[in-house]
Amino acid sequence: MDCTSWQTQYDLTLALYVEAVEVSYLTTNFQQASYLAEVVLERAQTVLDRVRVYETKIQFYIPQNQMQVALDTGLEVLEKLGCSIVKAVPQNPIVEDLYHLPLMTAPDKLAALRILVLMFPPAYQTNAELFKLITSTMVNLCIDYGNSPLAALAYVCYGGGLCNQLDGIDLGYKFGQLGLRLLDKFDSREIKCKVNNLFNGFIVHWKQHVKSAIAPVKTFNSK
Repeated sequence: MDCTSWQTQYDLTLALYVEAVEVSYLTTNFQQASYLAEVVLERAQTVLDRVRVYETKIQFYIPQNQMQVALDTGLEVLEKLGCSIVKAVPQNPIVEDLYHLPLMTAPDKLAALRILVLMFPPAYQTNAELFKLITSTMVNLCIDYGNSPLAALAYVCYGGGLCNQLDGIDLGYKFGQLGLRLLDKFDSREIKCKVNNLFNGFIVHWKQHVKSAIAPVKTFNSK
């Protein structure tokens, strides 16, 4: 597609390039994915039009073991979206009330939550303090702007972090259970295995016998 298509058929051109970036990444053609991503970042008209490419960039840095680059990319796009990493954990949230939060609808906040979720794995592997702040930021976004289907992942990640502290186990378990409840509320099939693996791998054994975690993991991973 020639360069004039960005002016004459912008939406179609954007969609094709964004898909091409993702296909290149999925086929491990990282060089082509990087080249096409830069075309989109240069030609796209808004930050939200660029977000999906930023998401794919974070994803293709991870298998290349460029964890810090993935995190830097995430922080860059969060800044463009007007979302700052919080410096403190949420204070005294009433977990039961979080289930009834309204639906998150603001496109920039939804995009920010997706970026934070993608930053979770490289932060977990390389930067424990940033990992903690990322999970807190995800929860704060939900508290301030409402729940989305990704809220289940946000809450269970945050709960897992709390369970690493002796005085945080009870609250962490509650956050994990909240994540499971939201899976059903939103029918979040695309993250169901992730949420259940996190809950049963990092949370449930603090409150129940570890054997209770085996059956759910087998069930969800076999589907």
